[in-house]
Amino acid sequence: KEEGSTFKLDFEHVYWNSRLQFEHKRLVRLIANDGGMHNTKEMEMMRRTKRHPQYKQAQQCLEHKKKKTDTTTTTITTTTTTTKQIVVADVMAGVGPFAIPLTSQYNNVTVHANDLNPTSFHYLKLNSQINHCNNNNNILDNNKGDDDDEEQRLKMYNMDGRAFVRHLEEKQIVYHHVIMNLPANAIEFLDVFRGWTPPPPLLP
Repeated sequence: KEEGSTFKLDFEHVYWNSRLQFEHKRLVRLIANDGGMHNTKEMEMMRRTKRHPQYKQAQQCLEHKKKKTDTTTTTITTTTTTTKQIVVADVMAGVGPFAIPLTSQYNNVTVHANDLNPTSFHYLKLNSQINHCNNNNNILDNNKGDDDDEEQRLKMYNMDGRAFVRHLEEKQIVYHHVIMNLPANAIEFLDVFRGWTPPPPLLP
């Protein structure tokens, strides 16, 4: 388990380093907060445990809201908010240390997750089901995701990294963030982004 997500894997055939959990957490929050949405699971955990550093602050907010509803005169304010929809291309996704929490804990994030290793791809699909990343909770049998299914927030691919990026380009899939979690030679894949046009900035 890591930061509210459950992972199943075979250490003999896939890469996993528990010491990277804080880096996973940092990047997941950095990307997801780009959409201005709360991690609902984290907020629930915050309310349940007094050891959380922000517990008192959360309690004060709840008490303040309660006082407002207890007043004799109730004022209803309607606020319209726009949720930014974020799309991520995870080129070397592995078993999903980024893709799984992004799509299971944040409703405004869609991830196109790819890995060349068939075993990693197998566990990526399995972890997607375990963590309920997709609304219909199906495990995809193809190796090129399900680009046309809007309900699938985690679209999984079993392709070469360069072929994956070109596939997204051919499908005209716009993404805001790229993750290349392959420290040894990820830099070698940068040439595939030549001529890439970044999407318009996310609206507030």
